[in-house]
Amino acid sequence: MMIDEMRDKENAPPKGFSAALSHALELAADHEALNNVLGLLVKANGNTMPAHAIWTLVVGLTCMFQRFYGVPDRPHAEEAVGSHPDPSFRMRVLLREMTLMMLTPAVRQYAPWLKTH
Repeated sequence: MMIDEMRDKENAPPKGFSAALSHALELAADHEALNNVLGLLVKANGNTMPAHAIWTLVVGLTCMFQRFYGVPDRPHAEEAVGSHPDPSFRMRVLLREMTLMMLTPAVRQYAPWLKTH
């Protein structure tokens, strides 16, 4: 399974503003999906967020991005190219967002194992 990149009239991947806009929309979709998944994990585990559920989610995301893109190393470019951001960048953004979400009182209340100082 590989990502199906959008193409323009000349069958080239988007560049410049079109690529940047597409990347922003993909990152917004990732954020929405993560928010929904965390809520579903809480419901599926009896209104708690077990540590193993977070670990499994992170492992699943890592496997998905690796398989989805099918490339071992895709160098991160300064300029947006293509319709999807680099998979390692997306993963880094999702891990940061997940960490920040877990630290909010609204989510942290479901993860008693999470200690903050």
